[in-house]
Amino acid sequence: MKSMTQHANHITDANARLSFSNLPQRLSALPAVGAATEQALIKAGISSPFKLVTTLPLGFEDRSRLYPINQLMPDKPALVQATVVDLQRRGSQISATLSDQTGELNVSFFKSYPSLLTKLSIGNTLNLFGKPQINRYTLGMLSMSHPEISKPSQPAPQRFLSGLYPNIKGVSQNKWRTLIRSCLPLLKSSADPLADLIAHTPETQRLMGGHFDSWLAALEFSHLPPANMDDAELKLKLVQAKRRLSLDELTAHQLMHLGSRSELKAHKAPLCPAISPLADQLLSGLPFEPTGAQNRVYSEITDDLTSGAPMHRLLQGDVGSGKTLIAALAACHALDGGWQVALLAPTEILAQQHFVSLGSWLRPLGIEPIFLSGSLKASEKTERKQMIEIADRSVVIGTHALFQESVNFGRLGLIIIDEQHRFGVNERLKLRQKGIGYTHLLALSATPIPRTLAMSLYAEMDTSKLDELPKNRKPITTVLVSQNRREQVIERVVANLLAGTQAYWVCPLIEDSEVLDATSAEQLYAELSAHPLLTQNGLRVGLIHGRLAADQKTAVMRDFIDAKLDVLVATTVIEVGVDVPNANLMVIENAERLGLSQLHQLRGRVGRGSEASFCVLLYSNKVSETGVERLSTLKNSSDGFEIAEVDLKIRGPGELLGSRQAGNLNFYVADLSTDEALLALAVQFAQMLEKKTNADKPSGNSDQPSGQAQSTQSRALIQRWVHQELSLKDA
Repeated sequence: MKSMTQHANHITDANARLSFSNLPQRLSALPAVGAATEQALIKAGISSPFKLVTTLPLGFEDRSRLYPINQLMPDKPALVQATVVDLQRRGSQISATLSDQTGELNVSFFKSYPSLLTKLSIGNTLNLFGKPQINRYTLGMLSMSHPEISKPSQPAPQRFLSGLYPNIKGVSQNKWRTLIRSCLPLLKSSADPLADLIAHTPETQRLMGGHFDSWLAALEFSHLPPANMDDAELKLKLVQAKRRLSLDELTAHQLMHLGSRSELKAHKAPLCPAISPLADQLLSGLPFEPTGAQNRVYSEITDDLTSGAPMHRLLQGDVGSGKTLIAALAACHALDGGWQVALLAPTEILAQQHFVSLGSWLRPLGIEPIFLSGSLKASEKTERKQMIEIADRSVVIGTHALFQESVNFGRLGLIIIDEQHRFGVNERLKLRQKGIGYTHLLALSATPIPRTLAMSLYAEMDTSKLDELPKNRKPITTVLVSQNRREQVIERVVANLLAGTQAYWVCPLIEDSEVLDATSAEQLYAELSAHPLLTQNGLRVGLIHGRLAADQKTAVMRDFIDAKLDVLVATTVIEVGVDVPNANLMVIENAERLGLSQLHQLRGRVGRGSEASFCVLLYSNKVSETGVERLSTLKNSSDGFEIAEVDLKIRGPGELLGSRQAGNLNFYVADLSTDEALLALAVQFAQMLEKKTNADKPSGNSDQPSGQAQSTQSRALIQRWVHQELSLKDA
């Protein structure tokens, strides 16, 4: 077989005639889509014809065999041919009796209309498809509610399979099938520029079983498979068809990321010195030795800052791996180059934490950080904005307040974004536009990102990983405890507090809910504040959650840091950034309601001091065995990356990353929790196409950013899978 590179040479010329898509952009342009149907589909998340046609069936019904009435089974959908022998109307409802040579069947409709009455005229022979039910009102006779009605075929109908689509109120299964059949011919008239390339390589032959030369053939098979194959063969080919579509889509996303990456690297960025006296001074004053992983990542970032091209790097690190030190060292190089540094945090608590920790390292070097947040007084904001505008060599730490138009940086050269998945792309862009030229960007993530998500969501970024914990980090003992033993947990917490340490107690809800059966933070705060074991020993309880004003949250957190509170009742607002070495016990209520990655982050709030640390996962009496097994993953592993992989398979990328970031995925068919092998192949295809595009460039265009010179084929693929929704919004 030929290699992938050889097959790349068979791609049609970039100037070949090509239609990106013959589908209209709006649902209302399709036949049989009225205003009500369009609104029903949009409400269900199907906003375009392309989204409609790439919503694959959930299963199929076999309508190939006519069943005699006496062989019908309750709850098993079947096709029956019978003659109407009786028709009754009660208001708008219709009830009819049909018979064949073996028995009688009752059918009912809750709403009548003229064409239905015509079909159900006595003496008419009809084909009915539906789910038989035992109806006590028909004296044991089977009944069908709202069966699909058609005229008998002559000769007898050939075997065919009908797709079963998601249930959407206002869109019947018949309507679904009609819409799909109207979309497919429009797509089939489009060109398919990557058919031969993707289909005829050894890798895809293996994955697709030698089938589906084009994505269109795979899509048509997924909706309208032939019925002349057994169930096992059908199941296999449906899997292969979905793989073919997923590969096409994943390749499109990789091409988009490569184009963005190439375009970015073609620009100039603030130049920073390779040797930083500030960084050397910081390292020499550390009371500990950086880990090997920290030294490796520091070297990677130094190379970025001195390359002349914009750094666009994601730094992943498990809880306590030392990301803040790396951020401080990167800031030192920018400062020694005469540039400003902006550090953006998603919450005021986390921003304050950075202000304290970075300040403790930078102040001895003569650098006083500037703090800016929305909770400051107007006079303080005005003063600090003026400082930011005139200060060349400075570090600015803040929250979303840094996005404001009134905040002007004098010489911004490096942006550091902590917990970057909490911010949308547009927010990051707003801050980057405040810099001079193309500023360097270092994104930090304390939430380990599974490999497939990193490969697809952050493919345009360079990635570094801190996969080694400092030697002084003590392991955290994690235990699972039923809420039946709640009083024992309180006794253990009190004993821990009386020994001079502190504790967190986290709840999934702020206040009581009539819908969710879970302990709320306010309820627990009231319970612990009045509990005899705490009151008699003079133990103090604090409460913090997202609805408190920013200054209230800061005050409560400050009291806990200063040991004026013994136990802090909180929601997941303390998930990241809180560093209190004296707190060595974490209790998490209704742990089964939180994702594994989030639980791991919460657990990471303890284990930061010299004392042995513990995490208690309290689970509900109603939790399933699967839920307990899932929590056992956390009990048995302290590797955040391993836990994130399990979390991805359980919850999917949307819940793992949050809707803000997951919304950037825009996948129609691909599933990142199962398509890792396909994603690796898509990366190869995209890189191959990118190399071919660059090799085919005329020499006169050598100074053109490569991201702007993608081939017609690449642009068509991106347009098809990535920009459909963008085109719809712009229409």
